[in-house]
Amino acid sequence: PGTSIPEYYGKNATLAVSASSGASGLECSDDGGSNYSPCSETPSASLTLSSTSGSHALRVRALLPDGRRGNPSTFTYSVDATAPVASITTGPSGAVSTTSATFSFTGQDTHSGVARYECALDCALVCANFSSCTNSKNYTGLAEGTHTFKVRAVDKVGNVGSVQERTWTIAETLPAISLLSGLEENGWVPSEAALEFTTATICPTCSFECKEDSQP
Repeated sequence: PGTSIPEYYGKNATLAVSASSGASGLECSDDGGSNYSPCSETPSASLTLSSTSGSHALRVRALLPDGRRGNPSTFTYSVDATAPVASITTGPSGAVSTTSATFSFTGQDTHSGVARYECALDCALVCANFSSCTNSKNYTGLAEGTHTFKVRAVDKVGNVGSVQERTWTIAETLPAISLLSGLEENGWVPSEAALEFTTATICPTCSFECKEDSQP
């Protein structure tokens, strides 16, 4: 009878196979139907499984010294060779005044499923500081300045997804705005005046919003 192996395997997985005594070798057919080829010169072997995502069937039969072949055994298995994908759903961006941050994220994996997430804060381009996290991550007591949050998903067979990141800047005291030009000394401006203004401190992520009189 065939042997079923329902769990998922990762890339480059192997399967230990052994024939009964008297066999001189093994022949295999991986998703090949009746097309067998030698896969071991001994009755026991560690066979490399397919590295393609999806369901597969490995058929193995014993080769006897006199050239006869035994009845094949069929091993059905599934492979997950595809990395999961993480997505940041909520969290700060741009310029904020609070020193805490909470990020939420989700992950998708079409085969074995997402097993866990790994998060890092203010890590280098090649980051070695990832640590396990749930589907949200909270930080408190952050210093003023620019911060970068990174997250990646890991599936149940160990495939690691690409890093997703979010950058934001903390400025507890938001920069004051200074008018540079466009306003006359008496406070009057021409009918087609152009006002120029800036922030009192350097704020590369700041943007300006304007409102005139009673405009919403």
